[in-house]
Amino acid sequence: MSSLLSSILKVVTSFEKKDLDTSGCKSAGDCPTLPPKLWTRIFLQLERYELLQVRMTCRSWKQLVDSNSGLREGFAISFPEGSIMDREYLPADLPPASKVTLRKVRIIEVGGWLPSLGNTLVHLCLSQCRVGLSTLEDKLRQTPKLKILELENIATHIYRYETITKPKLELNELECLVLDQIELVNFLSCPRLKVVKCTSIWLNKLAAFISSYQRTLQNVEVYYESEVIQSLTKLEHLKLKRLEFNKYPVFTTSGVITKLIELCRVQPTIEELLLPKEANGITCDHLKQIGSYLPRLKFLRAATVQEKYNTKFLTVLPCLKVLDWNTSTKVDYSGCSSPNLLEI
Repeated sequence: MSSLLSSILKVVTSFEKKDLDTSGCKSAGDCPTLPPKLWTRIFLQLERYELLQVRMTCRSWKQLVDSNSGLREGFAISFPEGSIMDREYLPADLPPASKVTLRKVRIIEVGGWLPSLGNTLVHLCLSQCRVGLSTLEDKLRQTPKLKILELENIATHIYRYETITKPKLELNELECLVLDQIELVNFLSCPRLKVVKCTSIWLNKLAAFISSYQRTLQNVEVYYESEVIQSLTKLEHLKLKRLEFNKYPVFTTSGVITKLIELCRVQPTIEELLLPKEANGITCDHLKQIGSYLPRLKFLRAATVQEKYNTKFLTVLPCLKVLDWNTSTKVDYSGCSSPNLLEI
């Protein structure tokens, strides 16, 4: 407790006198009771572990921390691996976390712990968990402010979603979705979805899913695969700002580079393009052609293998700031023209 008081005093003494507006304060002995807004300013300067101590100090401080999103955003909870969650599962004294991570957890039923966190939760991550679709829906129904949802390596063999005709669950605040199985989120409606990260190539109905959100999506991360690229090319209302290819398949697909160039032609709004880190047949000439279609490109990641490298593609990228270029030999950048390039 003494270390906490020391931290608070340091913050208070760092404020200028004019900032310490204590009008309306009531004195409690030698220690004034400050207005909640001033306490909030003080608490925002503390470390996370100190905020946990603050919550345990008194009821008013606990209420102040729990009710302020700026103070809560640093709290994250990771449940023990191997946990089995049922109706009776209720861990003691959980802080109002903004992020909850469940890894290798079996979820039989939504317990009493979630309602207390649901209204403050903005980031939920499930990895290698076992949970039925109806239970997952019940879980998400209690997280109306969720902005980031990650669902990876979920045990799908136990899923049976029988009420397909029921109205979809709306997550009106959800902006980012990370998943490897489309079936997990067929019951969702996300009108503000901006980011989709697909971490597996075996995504059933991927094109249809992305198509349904093409008017709001700005950031897409998918496999570097011919059919995936072609499906994105066909979406008339898709206006991407960021496109990342997270993996390069072990097999090669004919015509993938040609389709990539066509995708860039129909997506001139792209500002960040991250191609696979492994060499994949792309040459400097390809980069020049890609760059000619992306006038707003600021970040480019690419990998090429050539005997001789030509940096002329940089001349068609006037807005480029960062170039992450994996090459087999050293490249001579002397004489290249790229006025805004800051990092190579």
